[in-house]
Amino acid sequence: MKRLDDNPVLFVKFQGEAADQHLEISDFCIIIMTNVQKHMLLKFGSGSICIDSTHGTNAYDFQLSTVLVIDEFNSGFPAAFCLSNRVNLGSMQKFFQCIRDKVGLLYVNCFMSDDAPVYYTAWTSVMCEAKFRILCIWHVKKAWLQAANSIIPSKRKEVLKFLNLLSECHDTKEFQALISDFLRKLFSDRDTDKFANYFASNYANRCELWAKCYRKRCNITTNNHLEALHRVLKYSYLDGLKNKRVDRCIAKLINMVQDKWFQRFIKTTKGAKTSKINQTNLRHNRAINFPSTNISEINELSWHVISESDPTVEYTVTQIHTQCINCSIVWCKICSDAFLCTCTDATIKGSVCKHIHAII
Repeated sequence: MKRLDDNPVLFVKFQGEAADQHLEISDFCIIIMTNVQKHMLLKFGSGSICIDSTHGTNAYDFQLSTVLVIDEFNSGFPAAFCLSNRVNLGSMQKFFQCIRDKVGLLYVNCFMSDDAPVYYTAWTSVMCEAKFRILCIWHVKKAWLQAANSIIPSKRKEVLKFLNLLSECHDTKEFQALISDFLRKLFSDRDTDKFANYFASNYANRCELWAKCYRKRCNITTNNHLEALHRVLKYSYLDGLKNKRVDRCIAKLINMVQDKWFQRFIKTTKGAKTSKINQTNLRHNRAINFPSTNISEINELSWHVISESDPTVEYTVTQIHTQCINCSIVWCKICSDAFLCTCTDATIKGSVCKHIHAII
């Protein structure tokens, strides 16, 4: 591979070789990024970055860490891989440093990982801070469920129901009132005070990482894209077996990237109807009959839009770009990054809402 002009291996260190700033003598590390992955990272890396690690791809228990981006079809695409015997601050710093050397500094909107601090600490030490650092809500709720086992069954269901209400709340003022009332009730009950201490010390002080009301313009809530990718790798490409040869695992990773690129090529040429595009087209149709009397122009780049369902509610639509960045493939050809709306559909879900369609 070293002789190839497009060598996908950015870095390799075998166990027993000399240590460097980030890795020890006993460490193994190989970092991979193909030209296709570089292209996708440069194109979509400013949006959302997801990272996670998994076991079970080889017989040596080396962990596979994957950086993944979300494209305009709301599909995940692996942008870089790192096979290492440990996932710690040093190995992740080396991983991100090699990515930076290949594509330059990345300024991302959302950085998603599990609750392990190593990923984001390494990222900020090499790249720049993300506008939003968010946790995978699936991992958060799993942790809550495990911790709630300390609560008696008769009260556990009510606590979990309220936690779900908190995580799904879209209004920050309402959220603050709800969480204050929730903590007060937990601490006042001897059956839930243990969970109250856990929740207050681990989550109530970091609401911006998991509550939806703080995820403005973030179109991801879970690491499902990565979970699915790792399952496909293990069971479709590796046949559910742990490889005794690391080079075979690397070959399968590159094959998977090529297949993902081909699938993307089909989508872009044939105009595949993904769920995201179908939802955007549905909002487009709803906007066709939107009453023009509900729209008033503030200036050439801003509009007030009165809600159809509640005339007392008014939203503001703002055009922030005049040049297309990452266009959604819809009938009206609206760039998904060109407009902002203050409605929940746009701010929380990151959708091109019907109010945006209505002003075009």
